[in-house]
Amino acid sequence: MKSVLMSILGLVLMTGCSHSVDRTTTEYEDTIAAQNTEINMLKEEIKALTYENKTLITQQDNLSGDLQSLNCKAKGIMPLQEDHSNEFITYEEYQNLFNKMKKELSIPRYALEKSTPDDELTIIDEEISFGERKYITKDGEFTGIGLQSTQKILFYQNNEGNRLLTLTIAYTPSMMSNDIVYYNMISGYNIDEALTNKADLITLSYKNLIISILQTALDERDMNDTIEATKEIVDFLEKEDM
Repeated sequence: MKSVLMSILGLVLMTGCSHSVDRTTTEYEDTIAAQNTEINMLKEEIKALTYENKTLITQQDNLSGDLQSLNCKAKGIMPLQEDHSNEFITYEEYQNLFNKMKKELSIPRYALEKSTPDDELTIIDEEISFGERKYITKDGEFTGIGLQSTQKILFYQNNEGNRLLTLTIAYTPSMMSNDIVYYNMISGYNIDEALTNKADLITLSYKNLIISILQTALDERDMNDTIEATKEIVDFLEKEDM
């Protein structure tokens, strides 16, 4: 009897353990299945995001192509222009500019009479240059070889021969703005008109150049002539910057 009870107890214990193992295995399998399901869902989301990313890249490439096409069309209609307004003028460019003005600058009712030669040399008292130079040349010296004068002049005379416009273009090593420096109108100061009405002067700064427009007259200056000449010079220089 005792042995039978022991046998029955053993069967009960074995059955209980079997149920416990089966239950643990089932829960583990369920967990694995749930994780696999989540992994598959993440894979599908990654695929969807990858597809969207490729679509966006394609759209971006298309937009870039459209933009380049528009730029090409715009360039064909209106070429882009470089801005040269702030570029320093070299001495060689200064010489070329003067020669071009000599050939092309036109002032209404005036004609070019004379201009300074390339080998002109101006000697000055060193004291009036703050002790900087004895010659108005690029380096303030005179070597006799490759003279580089830094002041060049154009003389325009009116059709009647009673007024002269003296245009001086001076080279400097200092960059400046493009502007008018001063307009010297000597009037309204209760000074003898016989001394004041025969001259008129406007000075401009252009990059590293100084340009003065001086009118002198036998009888009486015409301020409009000085102003008109200045407008022609400004217009000429602005076209040079285009």
